[in-house]
Amino acid sequence: MRKEFVLEAKCDKNNNQFKYKLIYNFAFVTRYKRKIFTDNKIRKRAKEIIQEKCQIMDIKILKIVIKEEYIVIKIEAKPSYSPRYMIQAIKRYCSANLLKEFTELHTIPNLFTKAFIVSTSSLSQNEISNFINQQKTRR
Repeated sequence: MRKEFVLEAKCDKNNNQFKYKLIYNFAFVTRYKRKIFTDNKIRKRAKEIIQEKCQIMDIKILKIVIKEEYIVIKIEAKPSYSPRYMIQAIKRYCSANLLKEFTELHTIPNLFTKAFIVSTSSLSQNEISNFINQQKTRR
């Protein structure tokens, strides 16, 4: 099993330099588990928006999986951002832009729940399924 969390420090007398390799796996679900990513245009645009936000934040995307009611992202990021800050920024940016661009989503106030799962090792499909099943559905 490959260890995916590496933080090396190299300190010089005159200045401090840090090498890092922080890899995070995130999964987050749509609000009330709505199946909003069934339309390929919405799915494709969501991927583009996430890539755009990650580029702005200087985050390297290693993998994006968009299913009907959830998204899984594997990223490499600097230690200057906390995992919570990164995923909140990505979800907020994605939600705002999708709501702006697609009129069929206007009835939804927020696309995503506040909840997410994060791991520095790989997320198994079982872990993702358990997380999704714990989220609320609309009554």
